[in-house]
Amino acid sequence: MANTSSAYSTLSGLVVPTQAAAIYAAFEKSLFLSGQLIPTISVPAGSTSAQVPLMSGTVTVDNPAAGADLANEELSLSTITAAGTNIVASTYGARAVMRDIGSPDANNLGTHIGQAISAAYDADVMTALLAMDDNTAIATGGALTMDKLFEAVEAIRDRGETGQLYGIVTPAMAHQLMTTVAGANFAGGDYQGEALRNGFVGSAAGIQLFQSSHAATNGVVFGADCARQAQFSPMKITVTEAPTKLGVDIVGSLYQGAAVIDEKRGVVITAA
Repeated sequence: MANTSSAYSTLSGLVVPTQAAAIYAAFEKSLFLSGQLIPTISVPAGSTSAQVPLMSGTVTVDNPAAGADLANEELSLSTITAAGTNIVASTYGARAVMRDIGSPDANNLGTHIGQAISAAYDADVMTALLAMDDNTAIATGGALTMDKLFEAVEAIRDRGETGQLYGIVTPAMAHQLMTTVAGANFAGGDYQGEALRNGFVGSAAGIQLFQSSHAATNGVVFGADCARQAQFSPMKITVTEAPTKLGVDIVGSLYQGAAVIDEKRGVVITAA
């Protein structure tokens, strides 16, 4: 390495600004990495998969009179099942070469690496959400309307979900909705991150709606407990000498995965 730049005299001097730029760009551009829409679980170091339990079954609840004891019953373990869903670590990596001369600044390279990794991750999360097949999809009939959003809410609430609902729709669906409904029905919210701010469509039918290019054809409405994501290793930047390239290799990596754990808490909205 003849000279990385007048601003960076050592390899270690490249790592901090490049990694800071990559992480900032990744979290700013991602709908999911922040954990605001899909909660992130902790994973022990060295793990390559994480199991998320889903408790199901029927529990008998007694209503004893004042001064009386509960019925002489024991909770049968056979009535409660904990079906686990495995989240497998996915590897995301992007690489750039910073030449000794004529190369963009390390911050710019870090920004592009972070954006590329977060875009690839968001696309995989959307694929998982849109693959839910336990529920009957709601067809828009050509255009997304408030009526279809209320249908989605009804379907999810009927299954017992009482928490906050989120929706991710295609830009076309967002356009259709905004042209038919406007004003107070789409009062904005305060969200962190550029993607959350710019992707936010509005609050309608109790759903916080976002638009994403990764929802190419269909959209989805889901509760917070519909899916989980697991971070196996945070985004990091590695910088190594590349003498034959007359510069340095800058490699960004992220090990993270996401999975739907309870399909009953979500519904797909199709454009058909």
